[in-house]
Amino acid sequence: MAQVAVAKRYARALLELGQEAPGGLDPLVEELRTFHLALRESAELRNVLMTPGLDLAARQGLLREVLAAAGASTTAVHTLLLLTERNRLGALGDIVEAVREEADRVAGRVRARVTSATALSPAQVDEIKGAFERRTGKRIVVEAAVDHALIGGVVAQIGSVVYDGSIKSQLRRLRDSLSQEARA
Repeated sequence: MAQVAVAKRYARALLELGQEAPGGLDPLVEELRTFHLALRESAELRNVLMTPGLDLAARQGLLREVLAAAGASTTAVHTLLLLTERNRLGALGDIVEAVREEADRVAGRVRARVTSATALSPAQVDEIKGAFERRTGKRIVVEAAVDHALIGGVVAQIGSVVYDGSIKSQLRRLRDSLSQEARA
């Protein structure tokens, strides 16, 4: 819980900085998310940057080199240097998520996780997006995923609301209904 509170504090500060930055908040969120993924994938980078016993100046020097090679923005560099200084890189994933949520809120966007049995075409994604935009009155950002266990159909989650139109779910409901009738 404490890490979530820390993430929200950093998110509020980054929201202000990102809104003033050229290009706005979305590019900053993407830079931080990309760095978080790199940090998660590289045990060596994680060990060097997140070991408090190592010299802070050396860790920050390495971080500057990595970020310069990646062409990171000044705001992203300063943010990551501050997190390194305060031994908060472990909270980066939560910070990125909190900043993204704030950016979405400010932009009037809602994220929908849409899972289907097979990959959806861009036209299908647009159709689903349009349907949810009409239903919610907000701009929808679709994050598509594939789960072959669904057999067919789609499961969409927007916030805590789940719309389950999968064949797997329909078969489960049919089984439950037949099971209840057999017991009656």
